[in-house]
Amino acid sequence: MVFVVKSSSIEVPRIHPYSLSETPILLKGFPTFYSSDYQYLMPVNLWMNYLVNGRKSKDLNSAVRALKRYWSFLEKNELDWDVFPKSKYLRPTYRFRNDDLLTNARAGNIQFSTASLYMLHVIKFYEWTIANQVLDVSEDEKPFEYELVKVRNQGMLNHLHPHFLVTSTDLRIRIPKKADIQSLNRKRPMNPRGVLVGEVPRK
Repeated sequence: MVFVVKSSSIEVPRIHPYSLSETPILLKGFPTFYSSDYQYLMPVNLWMNYLVNGRKSKDLNSAVRALKRYWSFLEKNELDWDVFPKSKYLRPTYRFRNDDLLTNARAGNIQFSTASLYMLHVIKFYEWTIANQVLDVSEDEKPFEYELVKVRNQGMLNHLHPHFLVTSTDLRIRIPKKADIQSLNRKRPMNPRGVLVGEVPRK
């Protein structure tokens, strides 16, 4: 099982040849990931370091939970984070979405909103690794596909432009309406006359 420890802050010397200051750079400690066999998980730790010392994020709780769950899923299923088979549904990102998050959300073990948030953190992790050349991808080997999604306009001029398009990925998890979730979890019984129990029959 993947485990996380809080690393200590460290001072890093300035090595840029044109730096006018000799004062070392203070890097704050960040949640540091290790595999079950105590291997330092470089990709996710680079991401955590960026969140703390680059983006100055204050609350990493959900990001840590999401990446820990993802890496634990990879370990359990003996998957590599950077290997993407030709069939996208065999890729680690899709398997995590379908086999773990959606399965547990439908079973009521986690909320759909939590599953959606965890998936978003994994997507952002991959986007950062690609943008910073930590991960090389190709048209046939990539963690997800981008797509345009139509979203209802909730603004004041929505009668002029009822929808607008946003860029998303095909890994997104839709959060069903409360009524839809309830209908999945229980079915109200009917009496012999075909009327739902608790419902007043029409005259």
